[in-house]
Amino acid sequence: MTYYFGFALAEDHQSQLDALLDKHARGEYSDAAEISRLAIMGVDGVVHALAINVIALLRDENGDGTALLDKVAKLVLKTMNGLLGQLLASVSQEEQDKLAEYMLRRRVQLPEKRLFGYLLSDADGQRFQQELSAVAEQKQINRDELAKLLMHFIDLTTVSCYDEFIDCLTLSFIKRQGASLARTTIIKAGHATIRSLIKSLNDEQVIAVACYYRGMFHQVVTDM
Repeated sequence: MTYYFGFALAEDHQSQLDALLDKHARGEYSDAAEISRLAIMGVDGVVHALAINVIALLRDENGDGTALLDKVAKLVLKTMNGLLGQLLASVSQEEQDKLAEYMLRRRVQLPEKRLFGYLLSDADGQRFQQELSAVAEQKQINRDELAKLLMHFIDLTTVSCYDEFIDCLTLSFIKRQGASLARTTIIKAGHATIRSLIKSLNDEQVIAVACYYRGMFHQVVTDM
């Protein structure tokens, strides 16, 4: 069994990424503006999947506690969009080669669809599915454990979707410091938001959040 986290990008974004990767596979390189545009679209996709869609879900449930999540989502978008504009002002062919490899690692190909995400360890894959299912199916609602689980999820996503991306780039000391500061901001804001949000929700809303996130964790049977 192989475990993944993944969500569907907007169709036009997925097709544009696929076209860029196909172009690179033919030995053709893109200009920095195009790479920056698609990278910013990628950030938007992640933030929508992990935060903005949750805000909409909770509002549909007449929930409270979405103001902080909305604030953090806007902070991450502002921080990352500004950072990417600086980091991707120029991109060498060597960096593009690394970025193409990174994007292929973010491609989750399921039998029925293609998603954006990353491979999970067996331990993490089983943990996410078991603990989210326990809440979603109302077998056990432990807010502290759910908060810990979602904070761990933030950490894993930061490593796969931020650290690995940054590692593709050759950065000056100042740009590296800026990237490090942005990472710290995202982690601290994300953890604080999870702790506050889960505490503020009623049981019905906690179940709705668990159901939503459970839908982004996938397992694929692999041949032995």
